[in-house]
Amino acid sequence: GGPAGSQLLYGNEARSEDADAEDDAEESVMTNLHANLYSSAFLLTMRGWLEGRRCSSIMAWIWVVLAYLVQGFFTYTAYAYVAYRLELDYFEDVDGVRAATHHLTQVIEANISLRGNSYERQITSMCRRLPSPSFFCAVEFIFNCFLLSSMSELRTLLFQVWMSPIVRSRRHTVEEYDSKTVVVGILPRDRWVFVVGLVVPKMVMTVALWYIGTALVAFTRQMRRMVFRALILVFISKMDAVLFSSFLSSSKKDWLAKSQVLMVSRPCVRYGTAWPGELLKLVAMLLLVLVSYILFRHEFLLRTLCWSCARDCTRRCSESFMYCKADQPQFWPWLHRVQ
Repeated sequence: GGPAGSQLLYGNEARSEDADAEDDAEESVMTNLHANLYSSAFLLTMRGWLEGRRCSSIMAWIWVVLAYLVQGFFTYTAYAYVAYRLELDYFEDVDGVRAATHHLTQVIEANISLRGNSYERQITSMCRRLPSPSFFCAVEFIFNCFLLSSMSELRTLLFQVWMSPIVRSRRHTVEEYDSKTVVVGILPRDRWVFVVGLVVPKMVMTVALWYIGTALVAFTRQMRRMVFRALILVFISKMDAVLFSSFLSSSKKDWLAKSQVLMVSRPCVRYGTAWPGELLKLVAMLLLVLVSYILFRHEFLLRTLCWSCARDCTRRCSESFMYCKADQPQFWPWLHRVQ
């Protein structure tokens, strides 16, 4: 760290990319900033502290706070809808999900047909609309992938802030190099400003959106509504990107895209950006889907019973569903022949 860190890349002592790694115990690399509000606030604040430009940095933080407020509002709206309205709407089809689950379990265990009374017609009608647990897992996987993209950008910013070389003077933090702005160091106290102000709030909101969004998707009773609500959640997760694209000028976006951060590269970081990191992300996504299913497994008990009746033609309860009727194909039909 220190001012010597900038000498790794600038002046006559600049190192080429293929320099021998044994020259130093730790290798310093330049990394690009992501084009988002948080990287913009980081870079504008670093330059503002150096050059005394307060207005640009203050405006950048205003956009960050606005993104927090807007995303928090929509997240709370989704929470209120799940907690107070969706659950009541879910129980309107039958006289309680537990009673319907118990009744359908008895029908399957005794291998009897649904007699067709009004109560069983309600159960059959609901079963025809309920998404399968596997469909929920597929939608949840896509939703988690979008959240992962936000978390990946946040992780990059965290590494850039925390692994930037420590300097003792403000004038050694930012340099203009080859017509672009480069953060070559950071003061120790500045780290906490960016971590607490940019990284931690966004991380908390992303985790809250994941839990509330998963509940919103899990409580959905129809496949088309499940997809629609998943798209709404994706839109909420990208609210900061919408503000960044809408309000920041094109010149500022281009300047941000050209700017870089000097950071100390450690083996764990290099592995994280190579194929082990990609494999770890995939495993993390699958584990998140599994956690989502376990958290809301009580919602899928009735759905599993419904799909067991509807698709298992050896059960007599399947007679109440179209899939196992004699005149219906039980395989993938040619679409141009479907009438």
